[in-house]
Amino acid sequence: MQTLGAAQLEPADVYRRQRPDLLGRLSKAGLAYDEAEEVVQETWVEVLANSNGTIAVASINEIATTKAVAFAKDEALHCDALCERLVRISNAIANLTTPEQAVVLLTHFAGWKATEIAAQLNLSEQQVMSLLEEAQKKVANS
Repeated sequence: MQTLGAAQLEPADVYRRQRPDLLGRLSKAGLAYDEAEEVVQETWVEVLANSNGTIAVASINEIATTKAVAFAKDEALHCDALCERLVRISNAIANLTTPEQAVVLLTHFAGWKATEIAAQLNLSEQQVMSLLEEAQKKVANS
């Protein structure tokens, strides 16, 4: 139990009281609601695992802040990796031949079917499929 003033609170009461504040602070720090909820849940598990019957609000806040910072760093690393991958793919597409670029862009970004592309570019479906296969190999190997 935690003592707040003269009141004795059960851990569940402390959680119910602290959760909205933690979610609000984490959201203000830039975490989406579901991300903030994940941090709060992980924080609470850690607090309960390390408590000896007493729960300090300062400890809860400290653990939540540490977890939020770690979460943000993980997200930033993920975004950096995604950006690098997108740049690599963009550069690879730029190095394709013009017909390969057209087929890749119409297939993957416009959602056209091979028959539609063939009709638009005056090619056979087999030529479209060959161009697409060759372009995908080039992009994958870049």
